[in-house]
Amino acid sequence: MFKKVDQTVAQLWKESTLPALEDFVRLPAKSPAFDADWEAHGVLLDACRKAARWGQMLFPQATFDVLTAPGITPCLFFDIPAFGTDASEASVLCYGHLDKQPENSGWTGNRAPFKPVVEDGKLYGRGCADDGYCVYSALTAVKALEVNAVSHPRICGLIETGEESGSPDLSYWLRMTAPRMKNTALILVLDSTAGDYERLWITSSFRGTVGVTLRVKVLNHGVHSGSASGIVPESFMIIRELLDRLENSRTGEILLPEFHCRIPENRKEQIRAVADLIGGDLCSHFPWAGQTAMRYDSAAENILEQTWKPQLAVIGAEGLPELQHAGNVLRSETALRLSIRIPPYTEPQAALDAMRAKLTSDVPFNAQASLEDASIAKGWDAPQEAPWLTRAVESIGREVFGKTSAYIPEGGSIPILNLFAQTFPQAQFVVTGVLGPHSNAHGPDEMLDLNYAEKLTCAVARFAVAAGSR
Repeated sequence: MFKKVDQTVAQLWKESTLPALEDFVRLPAKSPAFDADWEAHGVLLDACRKAARWGQMLFPQATFDVLTAPGITPCLFFDIPAFGTDASEASVLCYGHLDKQPENSGWTGNRAPFKPVVEDGKLYGRGCADDGYCVYSALTAVKALEVNAVSHPRICGLIETGEESGSPDLSYWLRMTAPRMKNTALILVLDSTAGDYERLWITSSFRGTVGVTLRVKVLNHGVHSGSASGIVPESFMIIRELLDRLENSRTGEILLPEFHCRIPENRKEQIRAVADLIGGDLCSHFPWAGQTAMRYDSAAENILEQTWKPQLAVIGAEGLPELQHAGNVLRSETALRLSIRIPPYTEPQAALDAMRAKLTSDVPFNAQASLEDASIAKGWDAPQEAPWLTRAVESIGREVFGKTSAYIPEGGSIPILNLFAQTFPQAQFVVTGVLGPHSNAHGPDEMLDLNYAEKLTCAVARFAVAAGSR
């Protein structure tokens, strides 16, 4: 049954899907966090309208609504009726996004952020893999089913334009559209990781985040370091001591128990399996400097730390002048922006409260220490799979890719998954994607492996059918 479906997918990708995706790459559809005048520029709206027109061309009988409201990022909602004599009353919801990260520097050769380039079976351009391909792949999969008279359930889609800014408006659009998405049995999220391009990868969990600015102030303004140092405590010295309360600076371990959680045994088993599959290539896609080594010798331990343990990254600073402007001044303050990835079951508010208590009390030399501009997001662990979905994951992986499927935890965050789980508590999840080695999402030379994207489209078609016949 699916052999002809797969052939149609290949034909559609060549004749229609890839050209439409190339048109999307050309759009500077930067997320609101990177384009303050996004509403006036109208590029996010244009991205939704282009996808809607393309979808309407494939499915004249379907609904493609570009949803707008003042000050709220636009959203594409589509509703494709069930098809065929065997169609069930269940529905499938596809989620993705059309907003992009900014250009970044370092694009090589003939490549550029908003210039689609195909080389050696790979499409290069900003947003092609994260996550522009999603809506085009999902619609291609459904169209291939209908061309070959294969029954499928109702297929809905919610494609936002604020994901790269933390999805500030998705809850609004979900409230508006949820009544239109009855009997959602499966949620397909095509915005995640692939451990390699050899098999089907299912994301089993995401970490959450605690973000905050730690500021230490010792003076009202800077003074000559020759007269002040030795008398006035240095703000960087104090901020180092405060960070040592949060993190072991030798090992990277987060010291506050509120940031940790119990790790389920099945997730540990899956991590060991992933390490056996890709452990040798785990570090190959990082641009290491010199002889810098991984934190742990064991691939499984590195993956566990990356996905189920809290980790601190200092992602910004204030109060430190650029080197060419550094004078002999004892600075008045130092501020660091801290991003802490937290495990799926950690309660972010409790972790933030514990951090605030630890870092702002008993401050050395009675210096002023504050936590500012806090943001939190809870992690996500996939619900237990229904037997029909477990069977589908295994059979689809073998049929499409010729190999056993694998479950992989993700160190990043998609906090809106909890919103979907609350809205559709009976739904199952398939979270997958094309962000494999060298895909470079957010960086230069963002890349979509076209062969893998085509195979994943074939897998999406099968998941839609499985959801309708579960």
